[in-house]
Amino acid sequence: MTTIVSSSNVRSARLGLRASREQEVVLRRAAKVALKSLTDFILDSACLAAEQTLLDQRYLWFLPASTKL
Repeated sequence: MTTIVSSSNVRSARLGLRASREQEVVLRRAAKVALKSLTDFILDSACLAAEQTLLDQRYLWFLPASTKL
């Protein structure tokens, strides 16, 4: 699977989200520690989580039916 996390890609899609004040504070602090803009931090984190979710789904797809998790 191709890794799509990259802050240098040209962005044309606009995404919106709502967060609680506490979530905003945590995200801004983490972005600052990571030396990233808030947008870059959120996009990078979301893409990593999305890729992992898709990889997990792919893994489950190929498990034999008799496998118990």
